[in-house]
Amino acid sequence: MPASVLASAVTAVSRDEKTTEISPIQLTPAAEVINHPAFPTCVWDLEPTDDNIVQVAHGRRCGPLRIHYQIHGDGPIRVLLICGIAARHTAWQRQTLYFGHERADKYSVLVADNRGAGDSDKPWWYSTSEMATDLVDVMNHVGWTHRRQIHVVGLSLGGMIAQELGLLIPERISTLNLIHTAARIESSFTDNMVDYLRVLKPKTLDQTLQASALAMFNNDWLVQPDDCSIPQKGTPKVKFPPTEKADGEYLMFETNYQRYAAQEISKQRMPGYSDADKWAILGHFIACGFHSKSDAQLRQIAEKVGGERILVLHTKDDMMIPSRYGQRLIDVMRPGMALMMGGSGHVPKLEKAKWFNELLEKSFAKGEELTRQGKV
Repeated sequence: MPASVLASAVTAVSRDEKTTEISPIQLTPAAEVINHPAFPTCVWDLEPTDDNIVQVAHGRRCGPLRIHYQIHGDGPIRVLLICGIAARHTAWQRQTLYFGHERADKYSVLVADNRGAGDSDKPWWYSTSEMATDLVDVMNHVGWTHRRQIHVVGLSLGGMIAQELGLLIPERISTLNLIHTAARIESSFTDNMVDYLRVLKPKTLDQTLQASALAMFNNDWLVQPDDCSIPQKGTPKVKFPPTEKADGEYLMFETNYQRYAAQEISKQRMPGYSDADKWAILGHFIACGFHSKSDAQLRQIAEKVGGERILVLHTKDDMMIPSRYGQRLIDVMRPGMALMMGGSGHVPKLEKAKWFNELLEKSFAKGEELTRQGKV
């Protein structure tokens, strides 16, 4: 995601401590979110089939370092979900639940904390190619090495990492799903560095949460009733809260913004989160800002992976990575599935979770069918 867009959004909201007077919509203060009955249940306890830390990057810059990963489900269809800037693996929990628990006999879902996030190490060097190679090391460790075995899904920075995988291991990829991402962000090094430093400027919790939400999501969606499909009793390997917390149930918030804010606050309260994470976020921004794939490289990815195995999804209203970046991917790569929509922001996995999950299912099914037909 372009740092300039996030920085300008943060600056706009931080002009006044009373952020709700500036915002075009009323957003719940963080203190009220924390005191909401649903707050202790906003991060779901999804029991993985494999939860481990593996050493990667042997012989590479900053290596070796540790990457935390989980696998959910034990089905034959392998899905890799790649996180964006500063995101932990729990950012994919709606997709992890859908594929790795509700359909655990069909899918195996691999989610990892990229270097600089969650329980993975936070080194001094970040690039999309290095982060992609980290994931190759993880997949080698868990045995995901077969031809046309992996359905790769990457959002934003994760989509840039996914492009690198398309160059590194194209023969292993069954489908390549590029969501709200870009081949290159068009801004200068100086502009990027100024914007990165502005992002790191100290702000209140409300300023940070509201600025990011207003920049990432459709503002109408933020104030609409919470539309999350929460875990239901009987779903395989889903642990429910203790009865003294929320009566043993996962609870709903009043609005979508409240759920987003609760998950962001919970992320900062998780064990291991520290000031080092803030500087690791800078590393993620740098990786994003320096990611660059030429038209020739994009065509190479499409040729080696197979254009019919590629999905590109973007929306016209994305404020983080404008739609022209998605259109370039579509024009150059000529993917088998190309969608340029309206009506949502940068994060369809949250704003349109049901539709998004079903779209991915269609993409995965298409890749599996191509492999069955012998198109390798």
